Amino acid sequence: MKFRSNYVKAGITILQEELNRITYKDTVLASSTEREPLQVILFSGHMIDSPNRPKPRFPADMEDEARRKIKEVLDKLNPDSDTLAIVPGIACGGDILFIEDCLLRNIKVEIFLPFEPAEFILNSVSFAGENWVKRFYAIQNHPNVTIHLQLEQLGKVPEGDNPYERNNRWALYSTLMYGIERVSLVVLWNGKGGNAPGGTGDMVEQVRQFGVVVEHIDTTKFDYWKTLTSSQS
Repeated sequence: MKFRSNYVKAGITILQEELNRITYKDTVLASSTEREPLQVILFSGHMIDSPNRPKPRFPADMEDEARRKIKEVLDKLNPDSDTLAIVPGIACGGDILFIEDCLLRNIKVEIFLPFEPAEFILNSVSFAGENWVKRFYAIQNHPNVTIHLQLEQLGKVPEGDNPYERNNRWALYSTLMYGIERVSLVVLWNGKGGNAPGGTGDMVEQVRQFGVVVEHIDTTKFDYWKTLTSSQS
């Protein structure tokens, strides 16, 4: 099995920060009635297409079908009160749809953000419309949600590193700390490499190195595309 040396080096730093965080968390758990999760679901998925995207990948009209597909996968995983969801972002599209479904099931959600909320909204939410911004804030303010900010907990991004890739590693290692046998990765993904570092393809590539179960919601097989083709013919 081959590992990327740059991932390993950067991962050691992140792992140490996570060990410190989890050591503190274990101390808190020991003095409370809270239990560790028996199942941990990590999510990664496409954002809604930006207006200037040349080739459609996740157009806004696909939202309802994506929501149904996410619900079906979560039904299959059968999460309960002992389940924890982890998401590296609250971007418009897959992230928000997944988090909303988890919250409807009363699942606790931990979110890892590469930037402060205002900057994250500007980069990854607001271009899709005001409705997505409102949903971002509803998630941020939900009692079952805990948000971790990269700058606060890991410090500045090292020179040559990418904040999105770093965020993926941070979320992944935070998930694996609970034990690989407890972890599933759910991806809303077209199966192709992304346009930028730290995307869903990057997350899948990292996860496969650890033998984690992957539930792939393949967006290229959505009924939306058949309907679109029919309407254009």
